[in-house]
Amino acid sequence: MNRRTFLAAAPAAAAGGVLPASAEPETPVMKLFREWQRLESAAHAAEGDEYERLHDLRWENEKRMIREPSRSALDVLLKITAWTGFGEGDLEHDSPYIPIIWEEARALVS
Repeated sequence: MNRRTFLAAAPAAAAGGVLPASAEPETPVMKLFREWQRLESAAHAAEGDEYERLHDLRWENEKRMIREPSRSALDVLLKITAWTGFGEGDLEHDSPYIPIIWEEARALVS
């Protein structure tokens, strides 16, 4: 996926909450993102202990996603999207996982 294709697909991905169709094979990050979406939805629908359990599973999923090497700009965007909960959170500067995202982003735009 080149930059132009990626940028053209980004609004559709954000609006629909799904990944854009692509000729590229699904990457490990994409698979983890789909699981993140499932856990995110389930956690928001749950209460009490079930919410806590799903929240913990989602957190572990996010950490696995961040550690998985990105294979495209879309992978980096999916990591940022999950980590921030579609912008509801932030990219904490003191988190040990954030430098991984920015290192990959720098490599893509350099």
